[in-house]
Amino acid sequence: YETIKGLLLSKTSAVSISNARDGAASVSLIGMVKQATEGGFILEDVTGEIEVVCEGGKNIEEGDVICVRGPIKNGRMSCKGIVYPDVPLLRAIGRTEAAMLLIPVHGKPATAADIVLSTEPVETEAKNIVLDSSPLHLSIYKDGKMNILFYKAENETSQQDAINMLKKRLLRRPHGLLADGDAFLIDPVPDIFWILGKGQDWIETYKGVTIIHGSEKQAFVDLKTREAKTI
Repeated sequence: YETIKGLLLSKTSAVSISNARDGAASVSLIGMVKQATEGGFILEDVTGEIEVVCEGGKNIEEGDVICVRGPIKNGRMSCKGIVYPDVPLLRAIGRTEAAMLLIPVHGKPATAADIVLSTEPVETEAKNIVLDSSPLHLSIYKDGKMNILFYKAENETSQQDAINMLKKRLLRRPHGLLADGDAFLIDPVPDIFWILGKGQDWIETYKGVTIIHGSEKQAFVDLKTREAKTI
């Protein structure tokens, strides 16, 4: 919670819920979504909670840490804006002189690469990194640094689902307390976000993050140009 709160405070100023004055024309609050309501949700922080009336919050889920802005009347906030921690626009994009192959299911590498990521050991002359847990954050150092996030999704994940996770800086997770250092926090921002899931294979880019969703096909990534393709 504190990690995402810190990211939000770098983008906006906010007060604690207990210090939010009833009748204020506009105030910003940072908190965790406790539960959904018929017209919005309950937002809570360590000082208290408040009901937020929000018509445009269809992507908001329990456990999200967000900043909401709006007036407060009769102890309820009318949401006029939502700020997510999101991926910074100004950040160093990881690149390195190497090719990487992602293998979602057991099988032989479909093409040559310098680095092979797989969920099981494979026979290859390349450096084989076996991803045996999820979520898993790792960094590759080879004439530069690449941050990689591996996530095994229980359900089918669309491009918009993946982008929403990056905007929230939070992977889909069981509800409950979010602790600092939690593996479900997206911190640091990955250069490659590999989602092993169900359904169609696809590749998307969001603010410099290459998102690869795979269920069966292997994916090849040029880590210098950041071009990616399924094979």
